[in-house]
Amino acid sequence: MKKLFFFVLSINVFFLSSGCTLYKISGTGRLPIVLNQMPYKSQIVQSVEVEKQITFDYTGSMDVNDILKKEIGNMGGDAIVNTKINIKGTVGDYFLNLFTLGLAYAHTVEITGDVIKYVR
Repeated sequence: MKKLFFFVLSINVFFLSSGCTLYKISGTGRLPIVLNQMPYKSQIVQSVEVEKQITFDYTGSMDVNDILKKEIGNMGGDAIVNTKINIKGTVGDYFLNLFTLGLAYAHTVEITGDVIKYVR
């Protein structure tokens, strides 16, 4: 009985301490996405703020370039700096999740940053 108790206890400790990934945020595109300032001399072309609702995505991974590519496609910048990524739940997300009994797994991603051009 003691062996079974310690076996079950060790399995529980293993699963509780292993953790899980809630979000995997990546940027795999042409433009560099930087969370702070670049070490190069640059000037800000334009500030950008994008808000996108994500539904039925159970993987928890998102590519920031996929979300930003339409907005920054014609700006002609070299990089995006001062990037902030905010994952939140809005009132619309709440009601969508309520209506679908949580199956939609709706949440909103808000990305802000400054598009820059290198000064040569």
